[in-house]
Amino acid sequence: MLTGDPSRTTIEGYDELHAYLEDALRRAGDVRRTLRAKHVGTDSSVLFYACGLPNRSEELGADLMRVDGDRRVFEWRRHY
Repeated sequence: MLTGDPSRTTIEGYDELHAYLEDALRRAGDVRRTLRAKHVGTDSSVLFYACGLPNRSEELGADLMRVDGDRRVFEWRRHY
């Protein structure tokens, strides 16, 4: 939905992914994320972060991104 084209279900390339994430973070408002650690494997990456909402305590979260043989993310899971 955030790509602006309902028929598009993928984001291709670093620049497009970066723009998508910046827009998503802008829409999130006062949500703060602080990267705590990152782990990169042969076919996946995991980002660990602290997430803080206004007037609430920080909570830990993680994003798991799996990539295919062309290094394209084909699965992204967010855990809170």
